[in-house]
Amino acid sequence: MLWVQLVVISVTGFAVRGQDPTEVFGVTYEWNKLDFTWPDDSFKARFLDSSQFIPENTTISGVKVWRDRLYVTLPRWRRGVPVTLASVPLPTAGRYLNTSPKLEPFPSWEMQHVGNCSALQNVQNVEIHPDGYMWVIDSGRVDTLSQHPDSRCAPKIFVFDLSSGTSPGVIVREVTFPDSVISRDTYLEDIVLDTDGSGYTYISDSSENDPGLIVYSWKENRSWKVRDGRSMRADPGVRSLSINGVYVDINRNIAGLALSPVSDSGQRRLYYSPLGSYSLFSIPTSVLRDETHAVGDVSGYVKTHGRKRSISQGMVMDSHGVLYYGLLGENAITKWDTNLPFEGNQHKIAQDNNLLQWPASFGFDSQLRNLTVVSNRLQNFLSGRVHLNEPNFRIITAFTGTKSYLYPRTGIDYATSSHRTTEILDGSFSGDRNTIHQSRHEHITGNNHLNAGGRMTPILNMIAVLVITRLAVA
Repeated sequence: MLWVQLVVISVTGFAVRGQDPTEVFGVTYEWNKLDFTWPDDSFKARFLDSSQFIPENTTISGVKVWRDRLYVTLPRWRRGVPVTLASVPLPTAGRYLNTSPKLEPFPSWEMQHVGNCSALQNVQNVEIHPDGYMWVIDSGRVDTLSQHPDSRCAPKIFVFDLSSGTSPGVIVREVTFPDSVISRDTYLEDIVLDTDGSGYTYISDSSENDPGLIVYSWKENRSWKVRDGRSMRADPGVRSLSINGVYVDINRNIAGLALSPVSDSGQRRLYYSPLGSYSLFSIPTSVLRDETHAVGDVSGYVKTHGRKRSISQGMVMDSHGVLYYGLLGENAITKWDTNLPFEGNQHKIAQDNNLLQWPASFGFDSQLRNLTVVSNRLQNFLSGRVHLNEPNFRIITAFTGTKSYLYPRTGIDYATSSHRTTEILDGSFSGDRNTIHQSRHEHITGNNHLNAGGRMTPILNMIAVLVITRLAVA
């Protein structure tokens, strides 16, 4: 008798399914606690002994993809965060995958030194231009959730060249801001890039005292700030939010940003929302670029689209004008085709009370046309309830068939058409989330990661299977 025994070596795929089966999400990476590629063990020991590394104070916030790397940000909200910008390999088919890889500091350990204002201090988000330039927004202040934040360094933008073959990570520009733009409590929350050739960048400043949108002109190497109290400040009636029974204060100002794709007319809109608000707003970029108008009263140009189903932090736009954003109070992700009215067209695409606690940040892998999400259970971090013996941070991925807003609209629009992607996983999970009980799936091993249509299947994650064949004689 011939029989086959399957031994699962590594499992990283989990189905997270929502109302619309267009996207099927899978967990790419998962960490109980974060660790780094230290120069040596003694280096790590010194950081632990001096409280320069406190694992429960270290969390992932932002994520972006460039070629074969995932770049993640680690804000220095509390003491003990040794690295504020790092990367891990992007999973590829046909190789063994470490589901909790160590983070590699970017661009180096030397650029992570707290108090050295020439180094990175407190990075919340980055954006990567299609030409390989990474824009890093650094708030300067560290320990911002402590009673005594360290304000030695001023907010900056660092622009790194990722495409330089010999030494990727070379700084090509370092930008500081005038006093008219920043305040003592400036916090650079999110960033989007205008790739229509104009060279403008838009950054949200969630400052408690002076929130607004910072506009930076690459060509002129100067910046100005756009303010609107109604749309950029938190709603006074929104104070706290319960996530899995944990209440957190979310009365924060403007947070996530998303930029519409380039239209035939060349007009673009910048979408945004305060963390402490259920409303979604937008403003034409033509207004933001005109400094004379931008520094004045812009309230007449701001459009209120309507009420979201819950509070959200991160958001992202694809190349077809579909806006993706989190619903923090529902442990969910939703999308809206901005070509349609907002009301009645918000579609929840994923919801999971375990895997999607606090979907914080979004990015696109525009080569594979996947949406990448960070879920970081931030409510536990904010309330001091982080347990290092259970998963706290996840990077979750789904195939959408579209690219980032940074790219021209091309190809089939899987996100807005009636097309449905192939569902790989259809089963339940075991209690430890390390084994998938498969009842119906497509195998992804070796080079078999493309379906008949030639595109990437929705789940990036591979299951490495050791097949042991035994021949038994009956």
